[in-house]
Amino acid sequence: MKNLVILIAIISFGSILMTYQIDFDKMAQEKQRLKFAADEALASASLSIDLWEYANGYLIYDDTKVKNKVKEMMNKNFDKKIFTYKLIISDEKGTNRNYGEGKQDIIDNLSPYLLLKINIGKPNFRCIKCYEDIYVVSAYENQGF
Repeated sequence: MKNLVILIAIISFGSILMTYQIDFDKMAQEKQRLKFAADEALASASLSIDLWEYANGYLIYDDTKVKNKVKEMMNKNFDKKIFTYKLIISDEKGTNRNYGEGKQDIIDNLSPYLLLKINIGKPNFRCIKCYEDIYVVSAYENQGF
């Protein structure tokens, strides 16, 4: 009987450890996928510049194209998942334009840049209660030669 109790305790302890490991591995994979999606969205959105201004020597982003490209890339990478995002566009107009929901600090010392923060909410763990949201911040800076 003693061996049976010890065996049950070992099996239950091992299953709890495996569940924690699986949950944290799932969260790490979700964060990695989220970071990849944010980087890809900004890289493709950074190509949406105003060509007329670029011909005159200024790098100015076309806001509607940038917003649409970010939304398109997010919808491609997330299957009908609820997410919120905050997009900051800073270019040679001298202004920072904010789009989306949430709070994100503005970086003033960079050359023209795009900054994207994506928040997908609280993780769905089986064993532990998590009070923090999963989010990533991605930046794309255009540097001159």
